[in-house]
Amino acid sequence: MLFGRERQWHFEDAWIQCGRFRGTDKFEIFDQTDIYAPLPQAFDVIELFLKKHAFKQAEFGAMRRRDVWSIPLTILREAIINVLVHSDYSQRGSPIRIAFFDDRIEIESPGLLMPGMTVEDMRRGVSMIRNPVIARVFRELGLVEQWGSGVKRTFAEAHAQGLPEPHIEKIANRVRLSIRLAAPVPIENPTLVTQSENIETLLPLLKILSDGPLSSGGLS
Repeated sequence: MLFGRERQWHFEDAWIQCGRFRGTDKFEIFDQTDIYAPLPQAFDVIELFLKKHAFKQAEFGAMRRRDVWSIPLTILREAIINVLVHSDYSQRGSPIRIAFFDDRIEIESPGLLMPGMTVEDMRRGVSMIRNPVIARVFRELGLVEQWGSGVKRTFAEAHAQGLPEPHIEKIANRVRLSIRLAAPVPIENPTLVTQSENIETLLPLLKILSDGPLSSGGLS
């Protein structure tokens, strides 16, 4: 799951499905990608997919410039790490799903809450680690600061940014976290339909472009 090259042989449904939808429902998909990368790399690929469909603007203060994304990256990073660490990868036919709508981003993890856990427990920072090895590796990689604090920090960060409170709900054998955006993020070119099947192979290039556009000479 963490570093194997052929983990699909052992966990055939342990993959991530990302989609960008037009509007506020799943009636029409604009872009999608399926991610089979090892979990630490999958984190970067998911973030780049979300950035691909967001936009960035500059805010200028005293003596410095600050880039502001149209999506709450701090909150989304916490939520993505949480779902990668705590999903039930034994579920069949139920990958991790991340859906980007004009007004929100939904992150669905396969598997119900651990026995005895409630949604309110999650909000308070109570944690029962389903995958201790994954959690430990993520912590040693610097992706997790403290076990069990991801969901609590997600709610605290939303409050600090003045965003609506995230919503957690249980759906069949899944848990869904909905994160509302500060303002709608419409699709800029509604006539273009793409399918990013090989976004993982573009990871190095996308990391460069995520900081801003470059000329053809700058990419060489």
